[in-house]
Amino acid sequence: MADENEVFTKAEELIEWLDENDILMNLTDKEAGVLISYMEAHGYGIGVRENRLVRIDITETENIVEDYSIDDVIDSVFDWNYELITEADKERKNPDNFIDFCKKQERYESLLEDERIIEKMFDRTVYGKAMASAFKKVSLTK
Repeated sequence: MADENEVFTKAEELIEWLDENDILMNLTDKEAGVLISYMEAHGYGIGVRENRLVRIDITETENIVEDYSIDDVIDSVFDWNYELITEADKERKNPDNFIDFCKKQERYESLLEDERIIEKMFDRTVYGKAMASAFKKVSLTK
């Protein structure tokens, strides 16, 4: 059916769809997995509807679907990761006890690892390329 949504639940599914549709993002399994994981953690799915990439609000009884480019997916995940790092940093600086500190520190470090992966993806998006171009122009004018 044309109105049905296909939701990606595995990194390979997203990568395969991007490849089949000549979207030159070239994600690794790890990168695609991070995207799917963050989207799901925020109540969204990445999927396809009528051969277009979409973001699906999976928290609603009737899935709300909107066109969403892979660049938009990466940008959203980039923003969410920043917010989570900021929150985790505050929490780790105010632990209840040593065990609590260890748990919060581990979460913080995990988010920093995600950040490195996400930043590499972001640099390949239209947004990342635009920022790099703007920075280059600014640095040339000095």
